[in-house]
Amino acid sequence: MKAFAEAVTAAALYQQIPKEKRQFSLYRLLTGEVLNLIKQGIAREMIIAQLQELYIDPVLRENVQEKAVKAQPTLPGLIYIGRISECRRIKIWQKETIDS
Repeated sequence: MKAFAEAVTAAALYQQIPKEKRQFSLYRLLTGEVLNLIKQGIAREMIIAQLQELYIDPVLRENVQEKAVKAQPTLPGLIYIGRISECRRIKIWQKETIDS
């Protein structure tokens, strides 16, 4: 029964992490920590809160910071339109027009 509770709790925490950030080693770490805390008699809600703060929140904060850093490119006199879908390397720019 402990093994099942450990897996369910660790999986619930692990699922909060975006797929591109998931690492199996983190899941193994979470299951080990959950098992140790269950053996100590700590309630499931307390376990989730503690592990959320220690392991999940830092990964989620890191993900938000990365998204904030990625800004659209700018060049003087040009407006960034986007990219060509067939070739992601090619950027599309348009000259700014000044309306009188």
